[in-house]
Amino acid sequence: MHEETGFRVTSLRRIDFRYDLLRENDPDGERWEQLYGPDVHAIPEEVYVANAPDGRDPVLAPYEHDTFMWCSVEDALQLLAWENNRRALVAAVQFIASNPP
Repeated sequence: MHEETGFRVTSLRRIDFRYDLLRENDPDGERWEQLYGPDVHAIPEEVYVANAPDGRDPVLAPYEHDTFMWCSVEDALQLLAWENNRRALVAAVQFIASNPP
């Protein structure tokens, strides 16, 4: 959590949802190779949930992220470009609903 957002959290919970980012699905092969190397064809992704601190914005690594915004789940589902990201968000929301803090 700290690496991705700069937030220090006391409870980070991994949910039972995983997927792979596939090289064949990335439109920018040159950038993929710069980031991961020519022999990497899949990046495993795991999904975590945590409470973000109130009143703070994340600090993002510019080489990994373009921007961020706080929004509703419905808005986020419309903004996410990749189906796996949308499915991960739905899984996270369902996990939070059935596993309150």
